[in-house]
Amino acid sequence: MTISTPDQLIARAPRDDTDFMRVRDFLMEAFRHDYWDHNWEIRRWEGWRFYHYADDEARGDHPWAQRVRLWETVDGTLIGVAHPEGDGIAFHEVRPGWQTPEQEDAMIAWSEQHLAITLDDGRQRLYYDVFEYDTVRHEALRRRGYERRDDYGYSRRRSLEEPIPDIAIPDGYTVRAQRPNDDEDRARLVKALDAVFPRAKTTTTNYRVFETLSPSYRCDLHLMAVAPDGNCAAFCGITWDPVNRQGIFEPVGTVDAYRQKRLGQAVMAEGLRRLKALGATHAIVGTGDMVPANRLYESLGFTEYHIDHLWQKVW
Repeated sequence: MTISTPDQLIARAPRDDTDFMRVRDFLMEAFRHDYWDHNWEIRRWEGWRFYHYADDEARGDHPWAQRVRLWETVDGTLIGVAHPEGDGIAFHEVRPGWQTPEQEDAMIAWSEQHLAITLDDGRQRLYYDVFEYDTVRHEALRRRGYERRDDYGYSRRRSLEEPIPDIAIPDGYTVRAQRPNDDEDRARLVKALDAVFPRAKTTTTNYRVFETLSPSYRCDLHLMAVAPDGNCAAFCGITWDPVNRQGIFEPVGTVDAYRQKRLGQAVMAEGLRRLKALGATHAIVGTGDMVPANRLYESLGFTEYHIDHLWQKVW
């Protein structure tokens, strides 16, 4: 079913994989170097489908399409997308020049109806993660009864024109890329990911699905520091966006037992060198407000940043 919005846009659900790839292309086309985090990057879009819904995708089911709304012009130009960022968290992508109060209101209204969660007392709740510079969305959320919370995070960027540091690591450790189609390497990465980010519930199944089906996945850009005992001690995944000549670091982590060895810095520095060899001009990474993580990124030159806050409505 499609509906015409007051400004003659058409709002509809995705129809097939073609629409998934249209959104992916749109995210690269609509990228802005001044506000590089205003829309999702392609890693997050692909990961949301092929990682979050990995079990469904492995069975040939595609539930992602049931939780997405597209807005396009009558000639088929995609100008906006609404979708979940997590359970009970909504996010909007908007083409530059199309972020009007009316369009924001239409996207928020759809998200409240389809993406809110029900609390134990029967009320509904929806979150938005919004950057400090995005005054249009701030005002739209306020009009609809949202309040800003104290929770915040950073989106950081660095230029590849700046020098990349050489990081020395202890003897016996090596930094290398994931080996293609290697079950042992995949198991090493999954074990490390689960240790660092237990809430993500990484399994060999969802990692294999993401590795196999995600259009941007490249083993040569998924790096690990291997300890003398054979375990993956630190890791970083990088997605290459050739349209905007940027690299996206996600995820990045060091297992607790191997901290204070500069392994996280070493894998990221190697990633920056590989991106530069591809012709990248910039790299980006996102994090919360954790001091150690932000110190790590600053030490590697990710000194440009935007801050985002959670906004909440309960009704």
